[in-house]
Amino acid sequence: MKIPKIIHQTWKTKEIPYHVYKKEWINSWREFHPDWEYRLWTDEDNRRFIEKEYPWFLDIYDHYPREIFRADAVHYFILYHYGGLYVDLDYVCLKNIEPLLNDHEVILSFVGKSRMWAHSISNAIMASARKTRFWEVVFKELTAHKMLPQVEAATGPIMLKNAVSKYRGLWLKSWMTRKPFKNELKIHPGDLLCPLDWRKHSLQHVQKYPPSAMLENPRLFFAKAYAVTFWAHHY
Repeated sequence: MKIPKIIHQTWKTKEIPYHVYKKEWINSWREFHPDWEYRLWTDEDNRRFIEKEYPWFLDIYDHYPREIFRADAVHYFILYHYGGLYVDLDYVCLKNIEPLLNDHEVILSFVGKSRMWAHSISNAIMASARKTRFWEVVFKELTAHKMLPQVEAATGPIMLKNAVSKYRGLWLKSWMTRKPFKNELKIHPGDLLCPLDWRKHSLQHVQKYPPSAMLENPRLFFAKAYAVTFWAHHY
């Protein structure tokens, strides 16, 4: 497996609000990946990392209008620099995900059953080897869209889906010019890593949220899935 065994998560400080993000959700990743390193990055850690390793991006980073923009953006740089698995705090691991990481150097996931929706590729769970070409395409998209006011389009899933299209375009062009490069990217169907669509299931929309039994015993509801997020949207 080319993807380093490192689990990355981020929060504002070291004090995680467990009334929002259950401790057992966070612990589930270490439970099913006992030989993986675990790193919790704070906002302070994130800025220091960008300042030290990617100073060319610091001005863009500092001028984002809200912290969620910075939180999104830094995840891509962390995966490029260190490799490993990034996963949001509202994700619960249901079983070891290594079988999904063997074939490619960048692993993404669709959301639910959607493929055509602008938000259909999740940035809530991503895995990567170090220094892969795909993230360089993402960096160009971040730079190109730095002034967009909508977080999803500037740093989130819409931007990520655009980067996927650009990357696949480069790969196709490389075949036409007979200078192909290896396709690093694999996007898994949503039922494996992201079975719930946040338009229907969100902790912020209680009236639409599934029964509490799903929160307490997700393995009973998602037999095929390796992980599931409950979309807390609380950064």
